[in-house]
Amino acid sequence: MSVDTPSEPAPQLRREALLPNERSRGLGTVAVVCTMAGVASGLALATTLMAMQVADSMSVRTCPYRVVTTSEVQPILVITGDLSDWGDRDDYEWLKARLDQFPVPARLCIGNHDRRATFLSVFPDYDGPGGFAHGVHDTAAGRCLFLDTVQPETHAGHFCDVRQQWLEARLSEHPGPFLMFMHHNPMPTHIEPVDRIRLLDDAVFRNIVGRHRDSIRHIFFGHCHLPLAGSVAGVPASSLRGTNHASYPTFAEKELLSASDLPEAYGVVFLGEDYVTVHMVEFGYAGPIRIEGSPDYKAWDRETMAR
Repeated sequence: MSVDTPSEPAPQLRREALLPNERSRGLGTVAVVCTMAGVASGLALATTLMAMQVADSMSVRTCPYRVVTTSEVQPILVITGDLSDWGDRDDYEWLKARLDQFPVPARLCIGNHDRRATFLSVFPDYDGPGGFAHGVHDTAAGRCLFLDTVQPETHAGHFCDVRQQWLEARLSEHPGPFLMFMHHNPMPTHIEPVDRIRLLDDAVFRNIVGRHRDSIRHIFFGHCHLPLAGSVAGVPASSLRGTNHASYPTFAEKELLSASDLPEAYGVVFLGEDYVTVHMVEFGYAGPIRIEGSPDYKAWDRETMAR
């Protein structure tokens, strides 16, 4: 391409967080957790994307990750589904092409919009025991377990006997600590339309987690397109709003799912030796960010703060 010919810019996030240069006090991993939306035909990444990385700096208007790896950090990118809105092979090929260019290794989970067989035809390395797309990956922050909660012909999540046995075996064969990633919410939200498509085997799942709670640091999930935090059998769990679209907690609605125009978001997670900190960054917010002490901040403070 000639230098005189302008190239088409790659899709970029509109808003970024500034990550501090954290390399002390036992910090093992810095994670960027997103709920992404794709641009391919039918592609909508509708849950959590986690990029365990240290970024030297991030622009507030663009998304050029400048990944810095050190002996203390093992970067990994995790997308917990949905990977496609329709489960089309073209979507998975599009995703694979992008991930092959991403500067950190990627690990994937499938969601209710995915088609397992089609996904595995493009990502055969994820074909696990029983034909499920489970996975294991070790990082400095702990052993990551990636769970397949998909059941064909339904949007609800399932965790059958084969999957239960796989998880029990993985939690029993290693001392941990573990970080768990999955698509469906493993505890109720108390929003009826959302809970009808939750992980329906959630009680059995929580029993397994409860037996190993001392070795599980955190459970990350998606599916709900809502900022959520709580616990699963005593283990902290969290999710976040999507980058494709956001839901809204309409507790009075009994039948239909909701959608809103709230800003798209991803998260930033700091994993230390004895803590996990999760931020939600609303990169879809297009307004100004004011720094305390600046003229803009002083004017905004006087105009907006209640006296």
